[in-house]
Amino acid sequence: ADVCTACNSPLLLHGGRCVGECPEGTFADPDAPTPACLACHAKCKACSGPERADCISLRSPASRRLALGLGLGIGLLVLVVLLALVLLLLVRFRRQRGTRKMADDEDSDGMLPGMAPRAAPPRRM
Repeated sequence: ADVCTACNSPLLLHGGRCVGECPEGTFADPDAPTPACLACHAKCKACSGPERADCISLRSPASRRLALGLGLGIGLLVLVVLLALVLLLLVRFRRQRGTRKMADDEDSDGMLPGMAPRAAPPRRM
């Protein structure tokens, strides 16, 4: 593979090749001893020069994306845990209520409090 060290005008040197246009993240410096595409400031996505003041658009910071991802992930995790806790409490409440109702049914002989048991009717022979 051929590696260029200089380019004919109006081409610019970039990464050992001659290009007609500088890629994103670089800017054209035709006045340099070797006209080339030079890197923008670290905070720039696109620029017209090497300084931060030359930025045309800024890079989206990775820390912002990381914070957003962590925030959403932790928020969803908390939501899932709360949902599981509510479901667990509902199941437990229903089981206790069902057990209590069955125990009440077993204790009850179908009579209201204060009623005397009724005698069976006499048998006919």
